Amino acid sequence: MGKRMVAFCMGIFLSLGIPVEVMAEDTPVTLAREGVVRIIGEDTQGKLYHSGSGFAVGIPGEKVDTFVTNNHVIAPFEKVYVVLDYVGEGGTWIEASVLKTWDSQSPDLAILSIQTPVDAWTPLPLMSAANVEATQEVYALGFPGVADIISDNAQQLVPSTSQDVTITKGIVSKTQITYKNTDAIQTDAEINGGNSGGPLITGDGYVVGINTVGVQNQTGATFGVNGSLYIDYAMAALDELGIAYTTASPPTASSQQSFQPSSEAVSSVLSSQSEEASVSESNSAGPRFIAFLAVGGVLILVVLVAAALLVVIFSRRNRGGSSSSKDTRRVSKTIAVGPALRLKAVSGNLAGGIFPIDEVVVIGRDPARCNVLFPDETAGVSAVHCEIRQEGSGYLLTDLGSTYGTFFSNGSRLSPHVPYPIKQGDQFYLGDSQNRFEAMV
Repeated sequence: MGKRMVAFCMGIFLSLGIPVEVMAEDTPVTLAREGVVRIIGEDTQGKLYHSGSGFAVGIPGEKVDTFVTNNHVIAPFEKVYVVLDYVGEGGTWIEASVLKTWDSQSPDLAILSIQTPVDAWTPLPLMSAANVEATQEVYALGFPGVADIISDNAQQLVPSTSQDVTITKGIVSKTQITYKNTDAIQTDAEINGGNSGGPLITGDGYVVGINTVGVQNQTGATFGVNGSLYIDYAMAALDELGIAYTTASPPTASSQQSFQPSSEAVSSVLSSQSEEASVSESNSAGPRFIAFLAVGGVLILVVLVAAALLVVIFSRRNRGGSSSSKDTRRVSKTIAVGPALRLKAVSGNLAGGIFPIDEVVVIGRDPARCNVLFPDETAGVSAVHCEIRQEGSGYLLTDLGSTYGTFFSNGSRLSPHVPYPIKQGDQFYLGDSQNRFEAMV
């Protein structure tokens, strides 16, 4: 029996209060990988980059066409795709449109949609972050760029099936922090560039946050201090758009709390009007014999339903594949592995200088930590200001918590410690527009 069938049957058992013993390889956490996607961005020149992660939302048993991710994952690109099967020497993915985001990037959230629903992913259940408790175990799922680097296919994006999703485990360090005027969960679950937009889930497989930001030093080492945007913002956006999704009741009634996001970008968090996936155990009274007959009847019904679905699935395969392989508008390309970028100082104290990007370039005034060094008295440049790092087939620009900020040429300021894709021809500046650089080959 396939994993999606196992997940479907498990959902029926849980909703009816029937105890289910899940095998180690099919825990709620590993099953949640079936709903996680890699997101690819395409620039105006048609070059492709691994931008981040996302996850599917919707109703169990129905095809999926809606995905949640961060705004900063999609913002720099002309087009955005969700990966359908894999990326490497080739692959297939689907172009997505943006249903909703915020120009202010607060909340750092985007809702994506594909034109034709597919059955390639399982929608994940959402649960208000108000039910999260300090020290609770949580898991971050996604496609971090560092996982691409350590693969044998380091210069290209590695396979992106559900089995390739990276899972990191941690605890909730703080149930509520403020990040860019929005509420987030602080955890020590390891995340890196590429994890952005992926789900933060509980041990029961419920999405409570969107992995958004992590703290790193100038060498890229993480500190175990990471922020995941409250899932409540996505729930409110889905409600506003009229998109049905699955909510999960919290494990205990005592953990029920009310929650109101602090950001004005989302005026209220509504209780989902769509179907709920209940996980509370059945506590109906009555003679054990009657209960036994009732459970037995349900088990027989579930087996019959599962058998019918298997017949449908195999009949589809015998006709030449699943429905998603025929009715989905898909784009198939090969990842372009471009030449190595160099950094050119366009103006300022370093004007005319050209600096190769050998894995990572750190820019600032501290000679002990920076390999692109400004004079100590340079206005607008911090001791350790920003870095450009090669990851997989692309390059990422990250502000390292500078005092004066790092800006793209259009004046938009980079959020500290959030990696942004940078490509040939892109310009950025440090603090003052005079300290300007351009990425070049």
